[in-house]
Amino acid sequence: QELLDVDGEILRNGGSYYILPAFRGKGGGLELAKTEGETCPLTVVQARSETDRGLPASIWSPPRIAIIRPGFSLNIEFRPRNPSACHRESSLQWKVEEESQQVKIAVKEDARGFGPFRIRPHRDDYKLVYCDEGQKR
Repeated sequence: QELLDVDGEILRNGGSYYILPAFRGKGGGLELAKTEGETCPLTVVQARSETDRGLPASIWSPPRIAIIRPGFSLNIEFRPRNPSACHRESSLQWKVEEESQQVKIAVKEDARGFGPFRIRPHRDDYKLVYCDEGQKR
């Protein structure tokens, strides 16, 4: 089965996409925000406005394959056109913090091998899941 974007195009390994809710009126895309005393926005959150697409994200699988399929282990990394000064020391690659279970961005020295995120079919759309040691969270 192929994963398709909102334009009906096949998801490409390393492609840049906006991650949006499946239904209108449920908020916007994903972006970064400051939480819990952070001095820079490091937490992945959903934009409140449905007209805000959020930040573009690169979705890639470590194996060098052209097309992303359901269940592949994926890394996700924001790729803003103009990163802020706060993010020059960050990779913008997603990681899940064990204690809080929040999705954050990684500092450069922690940046590789975080996944595994997966895209799974869900009803007529897809859901993004985090898997740790084969367990869905």
